[in-house]
Amino acid sequence: MENDNVKKKRNSYNAGKNNSRWSGGKGSYYKNHYQLKLNRTEKLKQVGNKCEECGADGDIVVLIARHKNGDINDHRISNLEIKCSLCCGTKKTSKIKRKYGMTINEMRDKYNLSFYTVYNRILPDCDTKEELIKRLNKESALIQKRIDNNNKTLKNDLKLIKDNIHDDEICIKSNN
Repeated sequence: MENDNVKKKRNSYNAGKNNSRWSGGKGSYYKNHYQLKLNRTEKLKQVGNKCEECGADGDIVVLIARHKNGDINDHRISNLEIKCSLCCGTKKTSKIKRKYGMTINEMRDKYNLSFYTVYNRILPDCDTKEELIKRLNKESALIQKRIDNNNKTLKNDLKLIKDNIHDDEICIKSNN
């Protein structure tokens, strides 16, 4: 019984104007926001709480309900698509595409970089398209250099292994 009273005090304390998110009684950004919430919940159930594009689990990543036709007031379930925050950045109409002229996937493919490298290491530090292209080129060159060095190391390691095998064969033959 005590817990019920505590909850009531907390709720009334943070209700209305006392709530830090109070916006002066203005409505939501969306018309009929309640219907959007209901349909979003239903759509999440339909897709199994996963991103529709990459299949990322909603318990691990943030899932976003997007309007397919771009009309933010059209909350039909058929118009909603569930995407993770990463896939939202890869859409052809994404903010990233508008700001930098290409999507994350296009950057990744053009510069032969991983999604993680582009999204987490390069994009957060770039404010302009020119700065982004410089960083992409630099990172791409560094990775290519690492690949070349790794290939040289692997070739040397293979040569050493072959030489050791050859030496072992000679030792075995001489012992027989």
